[in-house]
Amino acid sequence: MSIGHRISVDDRLAHTKRRHRFSSDRDGVSADDFPSAIDSEEKSMSTDTQKPTLYYFDLRGKGEVIRLLLEAAEIPYDEVTITHATWDDNKHKFNEQGLLPFGQIPSLTVGDQVYAQSQAILRYLGRRYDLTSTTEPDHYRIDALCSIIADWRNAYDALIYRSSDYQQDKSVYLKSNGLGHITVVDKFLKANGDGGSTWFLKDKFTFADVLIWDLVDSHLLLDAQFLESYPVTRGHYERLRNMRGVNKYLESGRRSEKINGNDNGR
Repeated sequence: MSIGHRISVDDRLAHTKRRHRFSSDRDGVSADDFPSAIDSEEKSMSTDTQKPTLYYFDLRGKGEVIRLLLEAAEIPYDEVTITHATWDDNKHKFNEQGLLPFGQIPSLTVGDQVYAQSQAILRYLGRRYDLTSTTEPDHYRIDALCSIIADWRNAYDALIYRSSDYQQDKSVYLKSNGLGHITVVDKFLKANGDGGSTWFLKDKFTFADVLIWDLVDSHLLLDAQFLESYPVTRGHYERLRNMRGVNKYLESGRRSEKINGNDNGR
C-alpha cells in the first residue's frame, strides 16, 4: 500500500475547489483517471478533504523532509510535483489560487488551509498528528534542534548552490561545517536520557527525528563514511530507516533520484 500519491499540476489546478478524494489504498491512479477518481469517491470519502497535499519540485531538496515525516507516520497524502522548467508558469497559477503564501515551495494544503516554510510545515504536522513534544523541557529540546538544523542546512545549501569549485569546497565543508554540526547533533542524541539508543525525545518518535535523518542522509551521499565516528547517530539513522513506512518509501521507487536543484549533492 502506497502512502503518497502524485497528481499532475494541471489536474490539481483544475480541481482545487473540489479537493482530493483518493483513498490510501488507491495505488497507481493515473493523472488521466484523476477527475473520475474524484467523482467516484466524493460521496463516500468526504473526510478525505483533510488529507495533506504537498507542493514541491520533482527532487528531494527541502520537500523531502516533509515527505519522510508523512511516510514514517504512514499518513496518506497527495503530492503535486513541479519541474523547474514549468515553475514560472505554475507559480503564477498557484499564486492566483492562494497556494503560495510566500511565493515559494514547499507548501502544504489541508482542507482550506495553506501552510508554507518547511520547518513550519513540520511543526504543524507534528501538532496535528501527535509527532512533537508535549512538555516544556522537550519543547526547548526540539526548538534548539530546529535552530541547529536550520544553521546546518544553510551551510549545506551554500556548498550546493554557491560553490565555485564544488569538489574542492565539498572536502573543506565536510571537515568544517559538516563535522561541527554532526558533533553537536550527536551530543543532542546522547543527551536524550538513554544515551541515544532510541529517539531524540527517547520514547517518542517526533518530527525532530526526521529533521536529523534527512540532513544526515544528504551528508552520507557526500561521504559514505560521514558517520564513522558517530555510532549513536548511525544507530538513530538506521533505526529510522528501518521504520516500516520509511523502508517502504525508500524501496518503492517513488523517491526522487535528483537531490537538489542542480547536479551537486554527491
